Amino acid sequence: MNHSLLNSSVVAFQRLRQSHIDEPEWTHRMHLLSAWGMLAEHSLSRTGSSKSTQDFERLFEMFSDLIRKLNLRNGIPNNLERGYHYTITRYWLLRLYALFPDHQAFAAFLNRPEQSGAEAISVHYSQALIYSSKARGEWVDPDRNSLGDFEGIQVE
Repeated sequence: MNHSLLNSSVVAFQRLRQSHIDEPEWTHRMHLLSAWGMLAEHSLSRTGSSKSTQDFERLFEMFSDLIRKLNLRNGIPNNLERGYHYTITRYWLLRLYALFPDHQAFAAFLNRPEQSGAEAISVHYSQALIYSSKARGEWVDPDRNSLGDFEGIQVE
């Protein structure tokens, strides 16, 4: 287990929660790290509970709210052209939630750009669809390949 990676994730989440990440630092990797840190801090799996759609939805709303606040702090509007992106945020959080709490799997995931790189979403979505206003504002199903099962968590 890479404690340094876990610590980096927790610190990234704390910085997101405090809106202390400048726009140039708010990279795809920082999104992934802060999401993992949030899962580590707030997942009910720590109390022995299993994953559930309700837990995922709570975490998704928390993460989404924090991203919107950070964007506003950085002067980035959250609209259908820029800022928060519903489908992309949900897609990546689903991917991470499926891995959690396996920190080794997360470390391996991060080291495989074909899985964790920002472009990896193109396996499921065409650029035209994922960058559409509709996908930015609400969940859209993939137009290339199915997402499959995310441990029973509904993708919509």
